[in-house]
Amino acid sequence: DEQHLRSIISRDGSIFSSSSISALNDTVKDDEQPPQRILVNIALNEDLTCSYKQSKISSCSIEGVVQIQVKSENDSVVPFSLLLRDPSRHIRAIQENKRYANDITKKDNTSEDSAEAADYRFTVSCPKADSYFPVMR
Repeated sequence: DEQHLRSIISRDGSIFSSSSISALNDTVKDDEQPPQRILVNIALNEDLTCSYKQSKISSCSIEGVVQIQVKSENDSVVPFSLLLRDPSRHIRAIQENKRYANDITKKDNTSEDSAEAADYRFTVSCPKADSYFPVMR
């Protein structure tokens, strides 16, 4: 059993749990092709840095890299949406790897009261591979 977050994501960005996949297949008509599905493994590597003054913590920061592995039934690159939520507003900055990720977060969403202000949206296009690709930090 892998220790990675697993989701099945269709081409339109819909996310399916393993229990909803069979229900999805039952709703496809005989003459229609089911939506193309991919398996996405997500790994988060974090580094914690803390500073102390007089035996008390004075600052603490976490830096991390989000890495993605894509598995698909075909060899073509299938773009999908990735949503990061930060309801506590701890994220100061996200730097996407422009080779694999495109920031589609609404730039006009600056309200501190809005729940969506803490949402970051990306379109990700990683090749199907056995290795992980760093998509953001």
